Amino acid sequence: MRQSQVVSLEDVAPTLLALLGWKRPSFYQGNNILETAKSRSPSIVLLETYRPEAAEDRFGGVFYPWHLIFTPTTNKIELYHLQNDPGERNNFDLTRINNPEVKLLAQKVMETALKILNEKEETSLDPQALEMLKSLGYIK
Repeated sequence: MRQSQVVSLEDVAPTLLALLGWKRPSFYQGNNILETAKSRSPSIVLLETYRPEAAEDRFGGVFYPWHLIFTPTTNKIELYHLQNDPGERNNFDLTRINNPEVKLLAQKVMETALKILNEKEETSLDPQALEMLKSLGYIK
């Protein structure tokens, strides 16, 4: 079965378990893709990446066709229309977009970012892990 909705990697395991008829563990965060496809309600997929594995902490979300990225250290918000701009070259000005989907996406991304940043503990890498990440090109 082919699905056109945006899904997360977290959705794979719950979907496979449902197909096998097995009970889903309570700690799984994803959704059964087949159930969300039946509901026809669009979903928001939240994204996040953190330092030191990435250059900066970033939070994002996809509410197709919109992709929003928030970088807290610079307070920068990027907004792209994936259907018209799959290469993400044209950043929309969020303040000029009067679209309920975009507003909901921005709200969810900001809520998630604030929650995570308030709970996040700063981590440091040992020299060996730092060298490995440098050699792999993840950090400079």
